[in-house]
Amino acid sequence: MPTYLAPVPPLADRLRDVVDSWARGQYDLVVLSAEFADTIEWIADGWPSAARWPAEGVRQSP
Repeated sequence: MPTYLAPVPPLADRLRDVVDSWARGQYDLVVLSAEFADTIEWIADGWPSAARWPAEGVRQSP
């Protein structure tokens, strides 16, 4: 019985999917960062500003 492989989408289609996913992620990051800035969570975590937490806080604790 022959084995058939599923067709691989052209590189342009795959690239478009990655760019769309990246763009959605960037949008979500900006929206969530703005919401985070309106809370006191970053202050409670000891950060000097809300912008520092996404920039550095993901990698380390204060």
